[in-house]
Amino acid sequence: MDSSAFGPGDDVPGFVGGVEIPEMLRRPPTKEQEAALRKKAPVEEPEEAAAAEADVPEADPAPAPPSRPATPDAAHQPLEQPLLLLSAALLVAGAVLGNLIALLLGWLIAWGSRRLSDAETKWAVVILPGLALTAGVAWLWGRTSGRWGDPIAEGHMNAALSDTWPWVLRGAAVASALFIVWRSQRAK
Repeated sequence: MDSSAFGPGDDVPGFVGGVEIPEMLRRPPTKEQEAALRKKAPVEEPEEAAAAEADVPEADPAPAPPSRPATPDAAHQPLEQPLLLLSAALLVAGAVLGNLIALLLGWLIAWGSRRLSDAETKWAVVILPGLALTAGVAWLWGRTSGRWGDPIAEGHMNAALSDTWPWVLRGAAVASALFIVWRSQRAK
């Protein structure tokens, strides 16, 4: 006796066969393979081509679809990647208003975007803000050592930090927003 829930045999109730097309299971050819196949395609002799054309009855040619210009005007080109542009807008708004929630939402949208590659996501969310943080630390270091800016008085580092971190955060947000806009509008 067969212990299958579907009864004896390999049949599954409700499933009546299937289609297996080997061409669909193969990976698509690379550009190099396509070029090699085009070169290997048999070339018809002119006599054979004329005979083949004589056998085909003439039909009215189908109207050609309207062609699109190769380079559309920038004014008429729709904005691409609206989610990334929303991310950039949130980052700029957060920088202008000093709103941490808008900044976090902007970086979160950029982090979760599928339109940016992994490297671009890291640049927008990690590297550029990290560079802004490094610039803020360098600014504070230069002030403590008297290299630039007003020297930080002894015991007033907390005040200097509280004055510096909003500008560091704003710089990080604007840098990320500019990068996101640049990458969202790139030609594909």
